[in-house]
Amino acid sequence: MLEHAAETVPYYAEVLREAGVVEGRDIHLDRFSELPLLTKAVLREQGDRLESSDPGDGVYTNTSGGTTGEPVEFLQDSTYLAWAKGNQHLYHRFAGRELGEPWVKLWGDASDISGEDESLKDQLTDRVLNRHVLNSYRMGESDMREHVAAINDIQPADIEAYAESIHELSKFVLEEDLEVHSPNGILSTAGTLTEPMRDVIEDAFETTVLDKYGSREVGTVACECPEQEGLHVFSHTHYVEIVDDEGQPVAPGEEGKLAITPLTNYTMPLIRYEIGDMAVTAASDCSCELPFPVIESVTGRVTDHFVTTDGELVYPGYLRKLLYHEPWVEKYQIQQTAANRVVYRIVVSGSEPPQETTDTIVAKTRSLLGDDTIVDFEYVDQIGASMSGKFRYTLSDVVE
Repeated sequence: MLEHAAETVPYYAEVLREAGVVEGRDIHLDRFSELPLLTKAVLREQGDRLESSDPGDGVYTNTSGGTTGEPVEFLQDSTYLAWAKGNQHLYHRFAGRELGEPWVKLWGDASDISGEDESLKDQLTDRVLNRHVLNSYRMGESDMREHVAAINDIQPADIEAYAESIHELSKFVLEEDLEVHSPNGILSTAGTLTEPMRDVIEDAFETTVLDKYGSREVGTVACECPEQEGLHVFSHTHYVEIVDDEGQPVAPGEEGKLAITPLTNYTMPLIRYEIGDMAVTAASDCSCELPFPVIESVTGRVTDHFVTTDGELVYPGYLRKLLYHEPWVEKYQIQQTAANRVVYRIVVSGSEPPQETTDTIVAKTRSLLGDDTIVDFEYVDQIGASMSGKFRYTLSDVVE
């Protein structure tokens, strides 16, 4: 990949040689961490200078989900796509599904909201893959009852879903005491799967939940096996680093930024792509002995992190836990709207919370983010999915 990029991609012809990674026909992997990270800003700025003069077959344009702002465009090809489909079979096998068996995908489907019919291509794909799509945009009470009925009718071998969406559905199943089919496994993705969320989903569906990680830019990168001891990196298709702000590897057990190099997209190489997510390096291998490196956990997008008044980046899982077992909270979203302001947006179940409880939340929020932090509460009728169909429990307008 490095040799190909140095020879055919104008941007990397400069960058790889400047960093001393490529010298003539020699490749110096010991200098790889000296390469600058490829950010979305650089991707937009460089544009066609990141395209190879020797592309693969079946080139097509894709875009990022845009959850951190303006989406970016990039090129992929049929070879990249074929490897991605192979990885899809691999992670579905982790979840206990074999080719041909039915599966459910709880996903964002804007066409259902707009009233547009599903394309013929999508209909054929669903039929060939035995895939049944349930819309995560539609998660009202009647919609979720229909989702449960569909799952019971389909009897899927596994379910793949947005983390927050399957969590919402699982809470509904438990609250309404519904009977629901138990698949061999559930693949949680496109959001941060916390342990309390995993517990709720596994309780509702009586099965194992596996965390899966990927994106449109780089495809599926890693997935848990049933041992649930970390995410196995698909090292046959991706080289993954967890790095600090200077692009250097962090120590085992430490959190850092994910930098990902897909190994199968020769049309538009993305080398050390800073995807915008945070992860923790694993201190040990998984006991399953699969031949893949392990990430301990993906803690979420950078924009799911908050900033203290001292400028430090912190993961706000502590704040979410303040609401987990409060009976008056039906649904919530915590948003940092400024460096010194946090808003708790809450759909209330029954009466509003006691003053003592909100005072405790305010105090603990300030203890995490700074004494000068302004904490507001907004009581709303509903918190809907974002434009991508995902539910965002925490988001920051401050972090970029």
